[in-house]
Amino acid sequence: MNIFFQAGILHGLKHFLLILFLSLPLRAADSTVDELLTGARVALQLNKTNEAYAILNKALEKQPDNAQALFYRGRLFDILGESQKAISDLTRAIENDPKSSQSHQALGELYFKLGRFKDSVSEFEKVLALKPEDKPYHWQQGISLYYAEQFLEGQRQFELHQKVNKNDVENAVWHFLCLARQKGISAARNQILQVGPDMRVPMYEIYRLYQGKGGVDDVLKAAQESTDSKQSLFYAHLYLGLYADISGRKEDAREHFRRATGEFAQPHYMGEVARIHLKSLTK
Repeated sequence: MNIFFQAGILHGLKHFLLILFLSLPLRAADSTVDELLTGARVALQLNKTNEAYAILNKALEKQPDNAQALFYRGRLFDILGESQKAISDLTRAIENDPKSSQSHQALGELYFKLGRFKDSVSEFEKVLALKPEDKPYHWQQGISLYYAEQFLEGQRQFELHQKVNKNDVENAVWHFLCLARQKGISAARNQILQVGPDMRVPMYEIYRLYQGKGGVDDVLKAAQESTDSKQSLFYAHLYLGLYADISGRKEDAREHFRRATGEFAQPHYMGEVARIHLKSLTK
């Protein structure tokens, strides 16, 4: 079956489920909290924030301390940019279920976006205390450690991550940055992590730049010629900005981050990293 046809069926099914669960609370006063949470999940997947908010409020009317409902509403408030409400709900979710790694993870990510880096590290440590097997995969903790100026701990986290992600240029770059903050660029270059082929454009050129073998123009040219030039140019300016900053060229760094958060902005975690770094450069 054609993959696009399959995707269309799946999307239509989700819409059908959303309509079903939106109507359920109106038809049946005895709808269970689990049924309401299922509807909220579907609404969130379809980015129907108003519908998700209404369903979650109904669930919390029934069970004000339901940790899962509080978690979902906290994530929803985060999406809507209502950070303090998000912190409140996620904190309450943790109070009612201290072993909820997903609530600690969400709160750690939120604290990072708010520039509360030590709090972010603390929440991520709680995630890993609950799920120690996830530690090698937790690159977000490494980035929070970098911004919390815990460079040795960040270095070790990125070394650990390479064991499960050997072809990731980004991981090698953050390891480089942690080392450079401790020992300088030359030492960081001498100890740069060896990575396999990272097929994302322009990661090869970024890696050569940090090795001292390539230049800024090489990175930008590769990104501009990519089939997904907006995303490629975002990563180009993000890592050119980080390189300029670690090299002491603050105005160059600011210009790269302005572009990474402006015309090439991306709605994901690394997009938040770019925004946060620009903020640190404009203080």
